[in-house]
Order: sequence, then structure tokens, then C-alpha cells
Amino acid sequence: MILFPKRNCKFMHQKAPMAKYTYVLLIIMASCASAESPALLECRQVQENIVLLTSLLDSSLNSHVSALREQCNAMSVDTLLATDSLRRKHYSNLKESVALIEEKQTEMHRWKSGLILLPTREEIASGIRNPFGKAAGDAGILQALNTYSDTLTILEKSITELINSHHYE
Repeated sequence: MILFPKRNCKFMHQKAPMAKYTYVLLIIMASCASAESPALLECRQVQENIVLLTSLLDSSLNSHVSALREQCNAMSVDTLLATDSLRRKHYSNLKESVALIEEKQTEMHRWKSGLILLPTREEIASGIRNPFGKAAGDAGILQALNTYSDTLTILEKSITELINSHHYE
């Protein structure tokens, strides 16, 4: 039988709380190192709203163009189109509306393709550079994204006006 020397219990109890505090401190430090600043979190939220609103506007434009094209197709097979001047006028207005909405959609796509977006957290961890430039801090990025948001609001308003003014039943 092997006998082990008796350990000092006071010594073990004194080290255990210190080890627990060290462990908790390491967890807190790790979470702080991976956490983003409140300004950067706000930047991500603004960017997410921009991307979401752009997608919604694009879907809305697609549905309106589809509806107007269906009306044009239905009218194009109508035999009265050739003889009725009001129908021809209505048909040409529908065609013009489709062209205007497609033009606005192209404008929105060009605007969206020129956006500078924040990289994902994974891209940042892998060492990707700040697309806004080295000197741009969180406040500068937020200002740029807010400018994008303001431009999108203006674009949304013009799209809404266009759709409302060219709504044919």
C-alpha cells in the first residue's frame, strides 16, 4: 500500500478561488476582444437596413413591372387595340410606364453596386482591410452609411412617386 503525504487543505482552498477569478477574467477579456464597439454595431444595423430596403424596393419594382407587362401582353392580343384610339393610348402609356420603372430599377442597381459595405466579422478576423480607408473610424463609417441611407430614402421616395403616378388598372 502506498501512502501519499497529506496535503495542506488551507493552501488548496486559497488557490482555488484565485484560479476561478483568473478563469473568469480570461473569459471577460476574450469576450471584450471579440466584441465590437457600439458605433460599429450601429453601423452594421444601418447597413443591414440599407440592404433590406434595397431588396424590398427591387422586389416591389419587379412585381410592378410584371403586372404592367401582363396588362401589355393582354392588350396586345386584343383585336380592338388596332381600331380603338383610347386603347392604343392606354397601351402606349403602359409601355412607357414599364420603361420608366425599368430605368429606375437600373438606377437603383447602379447605386447599389457602388456601395461600400462593412466586411463581416469573419473577414475582419482574417485580416481584410477597412474598405472605407485606413483613416476612417467608426464615426466616419457611420456617417458614410447614414449618407447611403439618406440617398436610399430619396430613391425610395422617387420610386414610390413613379409607381403611384403610373398605376393602371
